[in-house]
Amino acid sequence: MGWNESVQQDTSKDPLKGPSRDWLSVVKTNLAKNRIRSWFKQKNKQENIIEGRRLLDEDLSRISPYTTHNLPKNKLEQVFQVTNHSSLDGLLAAIGEGFLSTTAIIKKLFNISDIVVKPKVKDNHQALDIYVAGQKGMLTKIAQCCFPKTGDSIVGFITKGKGVMIHKIGCRFIRNKKNDRIIEASWRQKNTVVPLKVVAYDRVGLLRDVTRVMSDQGINLIHVETDINKEKEIGTITMNCEIIDLGQLMKVFGLLSKVDGVIKVFRAH
Repeated sequence: MGWNESVQQDTSKDPLKGPSRDWLSVVKTNLAKNRIRSWFKQKNKQENIIEGRRLLDEDLSRISPYTTHNLPKNKLEQVFQVTNHSSLDGLLAAIGEGFLSTTAIIKKLFNISDIVVKPKVKDNHQALDIYVAGQKGMLTKIAQCCFPKTGDSIVGFITKGKGVMIHKIGCRFIRNKKNDRIIEASWRQKNTVVPLKVVAYDRVGLLRDVTRVMSDQGINLIHVETDINKEKEIGTITMNCEIIDLGQLMKVFGLLSKVDGVIKVFRAH
């Protein structure tokens, strides 16, 4: 908060009335956060599971075709390993209680490269967005044995006449190869382009308010389209945005959802 700003405090004694989960992003001390979380934990566990499912499904639907009902088993296992939960109900209850954020789970389930605008590649031998020994523009090719994706830890293998083959670090193919043909490689650090859709009730200033959110977050808009259904008075804004990572993307979802009149925000497919 800044100087001269104020907040309204609800001091109701109603035992049925409690804190809002939004307070977790506002309060600063760990003591206050723990008290809020404890309040939610004391609520009926089934209510927390239902609320956790609603929150996670909402964020999953924004960036993927999945919900908690059809999430692949291997992805669930990944989340269980890093959150110390062994069941979906336990995971959902932790979300509903406020002990686990959906953003943290989304970041474990997906890589930003999974949801970017895929460029059309006409030639697999063309220079990729990869630095080899600190140099860009070298002839590179993605190895077919391990298929490294943007964000994976990689290494180069110098071939005879075919440039540098890019493998995942730890790929079985290069384990027994001579070290003098293995060379350091890394992805070029750059923002990735993610297509977003904002559906909202049409009004004067809607586009201005949506693009202001993006500008305030330092996000560059590559392309913006608007479509208005005059009969229903619903507007749809489609944007191609340069996003740094999934954390920034999830933050933008939250901020855009709070814009006056916005109905839903999701990744355009």
